[in-house]
Amino acid sequence: MRKRNPHRWIMNALRLVLLAQAGFSLLHRHGYLATLCLLVILISFLPHLLERQWRIRMPPLLEYMAIGVVLASLLLGEGLGYYERFWWWDISLHGISGFLLGSMGFVIVHGHERHTPQGNRLTPSFTALFACLLSVSMGALWEIFEFTLDSLFDTRMQHPVGSSSGLPDTMGDLIMNTVGAVLVACLGWRSMECDSRGALVSRSMSKFIQPSKSR
Repeated sequence: MRKRNPHRWIMNALRLVLLAQAGFSLLHRHGYLATLCLLVILISFLPHLLERQWRIRMPPLLEYMAIGVVLASLLLGEGLGYYERFWWWDISLHGISGFLLGSMGFVIVHGHERHTPQGNRLTPSFTALFACLLSVSMGALWEIFEFTLDSLFDTRMQHPVGSSSGLPDTMGDLIMNTVGAVLVACLGWRSMECDSRGALVSRSMSKFIQPSKSR
């Protein structure tokens, strides 16, 4: 009998709810909200693609948190106006997303090094630098995405306050994203340096990395 995967059931249920919400939004002519729902569904398949292509399995908790941040940003923030209702919503999400993306950077490096000779593996410092830069880069790409939507569809994802410029919002987002990235990079580096050069990190991540298949 095939073993049930609760994580897969949860993710599929979430996708069905989002798909139903997209259909409901279209019926009420809320095309923007329907588009956001469909975008979240597409993003939810990215960890599966990562697992299938590179045999790197994201920790379920990390995946849930990442999808939660996307939901909180696109559906609650943009679709339901939480960015306007709560001043701290935007900066909190960017700080959390910076931390999560940096954590994913450590998982990606660990997955790559499972198939790399011992002498060619990255040092803790370089691993932490990669995780930090990955997070900051993804944060910058998100700001480009927001700017593109604002320019093409006259949305307000960069939330200009009292002017036509969204620069203060953009810089605040990038700063909070960088703070989260630096924090997780420092924590990861400290753990790898102080615990037999990453033994604890390696053990905690090993169950999320599929073993190499013989060819």
